[in-house]
Amino acid sequence: MYKLQKFFNYMTLILAVVTVISCFYVTYAKKSYFICVLLLILTLIFNSISRVYNNKDIDLTKEDKVLLEDLKKQKKEIFDKNNKK
Repeated sequence: MYKLQKFFNYMTLILAVVTVISCFYVTYAKKSYFICVLLLILTLIFNSISRVYNNKDIDLTKEDKVLLEDLKKQKKEIFDKNNKK
């Protein structure tokens, strides 16, 4: 899964750079903008897929959320205990 995520992240970056360079070239050479639009669509598709994979890593499981809540409560208790002294 990590290799696939890494692949889509790098492909998005590469396509974005190629898209910008091709747009500068097409503007300078006064050619058809079709290639820029095509590259932009490909970049957006790869970006969407990349976001899906990246969000899967960020999402917390139910156990993680419970653990975080418990840690927050413990931290608050320790903080309150130290402030009372």
